[in-house]
Amino acid sequence: TFIIKGAGQAQAALDEISGLDGTIRANCTRALQDDQDLRSAAGEYFDDWVSAARVLNTAVYVEAATEDPRYHFEQNNRPPKRIDSALELFDCITCDKCIPVCPNNANFRLMIEPVQVATRILRWEDGKFAQESSDFVTLGKKHQIATFADFCNECGNCDVFCPEEGGPYAIKPLFFGNESDWNEFSRQDGFFFPPEGRGQRVIARFDGREFGLRNKDGHREYSGPGFRVRLGADESIEAIDVEGGTIVDLTYAAIMVLVMDAIRNDLNYVNSWQ
Repeated sequence: TFIIKGAGQAQAALDEISGLDGTIRANCTRALQDDQDLRSAAGEYFDDWVSAARVLNTAVYVEAATEDPRYHFEQNNRPPKRIDSALELFDCITCDKCIPVCPNNANFRLMIEPVQVATRILRWEDGKFAQESSDFVTLGKKHQIATFADFCNECGNCDVFCPEEGGPYAIKPLFFGNESDWNEFSRQDGFFFPPEGRGQRVIARFDGREFGLRNKDGHREYSGPGFRVRLGADESIEAIDVEGGTIVDLTYAAIMVLVMDAIRNDLNYVNSWQ
């Protein structure tokens, strides 16, 4: 699906398939327009569609790579220098060196515009929430860097070229493409979008603890260790099932909202992985 849609050549590739039934062609076009399952729409012609897209994509990739200054000799004729800063989950210096140097193309841009979101840490006591502290989630860079776990073999090449300490593959948001890997590598923090949610649900691990966020009936349901709450558009919070003394950190919810929206609103490995 990513090959078909990734370079904007989906419809042109469809037109390249010889002997394609008119009904199937119409179904494929409709699936493209409505963001539906392309494999089901194309049926036995899906592999032909992928093959045609590969050929057309190659010309697009060659032109883009030729024109992109980051691949030019002038931009790459000096070895990288370390600077006195350490990588964090978001907001590195955004030099983007880790993207082209990955041999598996596992690193990618996560398109989140600069934003500052107010957040709170709450404690559930005596049937109500009491605020313990408040803060902001601030993202200041033009975009963020993320890693697709299914493509990353932790070779460390991105760390070699990264000017900051820590290694993008180890520090940056890590996205899993399937549930079995998400469960197997349970010691690694990251994000997973269950396929049945179609971008409306995300599961995340922060410091080894698992949290969930789901868009549902005009609000969001946020869950974690010992709690499940409803978040309103007016920043209200309503308990659904909360254990006494439980801390509800809305910082994680804010991060998950930003990540969910970024994944849904762009074409990337995560939302095209099938």
